[in-house]
Amino acid sequence: QGLSETMATSSLGRKHDDGDLNKIGLFRARSKATAERICQDVEAALTAPDAYADMEQHVHEPDTNHTLHAARSSKDLEAAKDTTANVAPSWVAFLVLGHSLSASLLLVVNKLAMQVFPFVWILTTLQFLPTALLVWAMSRMHIADVDQLEWKKLVEFFPAAGMFFITLTAGNAVVKHSNIDTFIVMRSLVPIPCALLEMVALGEPCPRPKSWLSLCVLVFGAILFASTNHGLVAHSFSWMLLFLALMPIDAVLIKHLINSSGISTTWGLVLYQNSLAAFLGICCMLTLEFSTKAAFAEPLRRLVDGGMSTFLP
Repeated sequence: QGLSETMATSSLGRKHDDGDLNKIGLFRARSKATAERICQDVEAALTAPDAYADMEQHVHEPDTNHTLHAARSSKDLEAAKDTTANVAPSWVAFLVLGHSLSASLLLVVNKLAMQVFPFVWILTTLQFLPTALLVWAMSRMHIADVDQLEWKKLVEFFPAAGMFFITLTAGNAVVKHSNIDTFIVMRSLVPIPCALLEMVALGEPCPRPKSWLSLCVLVFGAILFASTNHGLVAHSFSWMLLFLALMPIDAVLIKHLINSSGISTTWGLVLYQNSLAAFLGICCMLTLEFSTKAAFAEPLRRLVDGGMSTFLP
């Protein structure tokens, strides 16, 4: 291209008059510089082809990176869709039924435990601490794939774990001062603020009218069940409000952290949540229920006098 420009410049110089000599001279100088640069590039390519190839790759690197980034994003999206599509409905049903069974049994066991050992903060801490130690031991023995504890992830997960600990403590307090039927009604109200928070915080679509109708039927069914069974007993209104305020926020926050915290395994989530909750529980237990020697002696006496029935009601 530079050589052709030089030849064109020579022909133009013969056709134009003397008034355009300055412009033609400037054009010739630029064409000569272009030709010299092209010759230098050709010489470099002939003498060091590898270096010239690296230079060309470096020049086009931004476009290549952009293409690779787009390809990787597309592959990640397809992989996420494939992962969701490969989850068997039977496995999802098993997880839902398992969670329902565990939650219902935990509710009854907590009520029995509160009758024998009515110390809310200690009981809640004892629910988190053994779980954290068990998962940690499983990790050390290589029984399960568990994410290792890291300070950065611990700090990021602490608000959700702390909120979960306070929520569970509030639930135990409600069970202690009220009956199980009241807790069931209170728990049935949680999906409504959860749906609203998911719309605002996670960008989820607004539930359809049929979904809202189903949630109302759920609440009405829980109230009807409680009314015909033992009735509603609201002796811990402040704990109820705390539970209803924190439970939806904690659910949405944990869902967000699962997607953004970098914890890749289910057992890793269990270890992080229970370890942080156990640490916070020990702090609250020592501050609120073990503040004096007499306060420390009473729970210890109940544990000794109750025997195994205290741990296995």
